[in-house]
Amino acid sequence: MNHSYHEIFQQYKSLRETYDYILSQREALLQFFNSNAPEEIVFVACGSSYWGSLSAAVTMESKLGIKCYTVASGEVLLNPDFYRKSYRKPLIVAPSRSGSTSETIEAIALMKNVYQAPVLSIVEYENSPLAQLSDLSLFLPWCNEVSVCQTRSFSSLYLTQFIIASIWSNDDSLFRESDRYIQECVEIIRTNEGRLKRIAEKPWDHVVALGNGGLFGLACEGALIMLEMAQVPVSFYNTLELRHGPMVNVNSKTLVVMFSSGGNGTRLEEELSLDCLAKGAGVIAIGKEGTFQQAVDLFSLEQGAAAEIIGLYGSFVMQGLAYYKALQVGVNPDSPQGLSPWIQLSPTTL
Repeated sequence: MNHSYHEIFQQYKSLRETYDYILSQREALLQFFNSNAPEEIVFVACGSSYWGSLSAAVTMESKLGIKCYTVASGEVLLNPDFYRKSYRKPLIVAPSRSGSTSETIEAIALMKNVYQAPVLSIVEYENSPLAQLSDLSLFLPWCNEVSVCQTRSFSSLYLTQFIIASIWSNDDSLFRESDRYIQECVEIIRTNEGRLKRIAEKPWDHVVALGNGGLFGLACEGALIMLEMAQVPVSFYNTLELRHGPMVNVNSKTLVVMFSSGGNGTRLEEELSLDCLAKGAGVIAIGKEGTFQQAVDLFSLEQGAAAEIIGLYGSFVMQGLAYYKALQVGVNPDSPQGLSPWIQLSPTTL
C-alpha cells in the first residue's frame, strides 16, 4: 500500500489524538482568548490550510458573533499596504502543516509588527519558524504525512479550528458531535472505501466541486486534493453559481461533487443536481440522510449532523476518491510530480 492510503483510510487515529489533545488545551485556549479580547479574528494561511480556514472562519464568526476573516498569506505579501490598515484589534490564527512556508512566516511577521496582534499557530513541527513567532502554539506531530499531499493533516487542522471555536464560545455541541463521528469513523471508512474505488474507476475526467457557507472552503479543498493527488482538472464554485456560466462545461465526462449542509437550501441543491444529471454528468452529494434521492450517489450522515461534521466527512470522501483516481490514471498518489510539501520564496521587504 502507498503511504497515502494509510494516511487517508486510517485517519481516525490522528483525529482521535487531535481531539483529545485539543480538549487538554482547553484552559490555555480560553485564557489566551479572554486575556486578548480581540475585536476580529483573522486566519492567515496558504494552500490547503487556507481553504480549511475559509470554512473554519464561518464557524468561528457564527459561534462568537465577531467578525472573522480569512486571508491568503500571499495576498499579504503582494498587498502589504492594504493589510497594514485593514483591522482594529485582531487575533491571528495561523494553521500550517510545516510551519515553515515562507509566505505565511512573512505575513505573520507583518501582522504582529503592525497590530501587535497575538498569534495562535497550529503546526506539526514544534520548533518551526511559525511556532517561534507565535504567542501560543498547538502541536499535532501525529498528523504529519510521509506523502506530499495533505490528507489526515488537513482533516486534523480543520477539526482543531472548529473545536477552538466551540471552546471560545463555550458551546459544547461540536465536542459531542466530533467525538461521535470519530468513534464511528472506522465503520464509515470501511463501509465507503469500496464505493469510492468504484466511483473513481468510472470514465470521468474532470471534477466540479460545489459548496456554500461553511462548506465552500472544504469543497475547494476537495477539488484541490483531486488536482494534486490525481492530477485531474477541477473547478470549484459556490453551489448555485454553477448555473451562471460554468454549466456549459458540465457533460458526460464530469463528476459533480456537492457539499450540502441541508436545511432550507436542500431543495435548490437537489434541483441543481438534477440539472447536472440531465447533462449526463455523474453527481455525488455529501450531506444528510434522506436527501438527494433521485439518481444521486449520496454519502450521508444522520439528519442532525452539523455542517462541520459533514465537511469533515466530505474531506475524507474527496481524499479517498482522489487516491483511487490517482491509481486508476497511473499517478503516484504519494508524490505527484512537481509538488513540494512546503514552499520557500525569496525574502521580501514588507
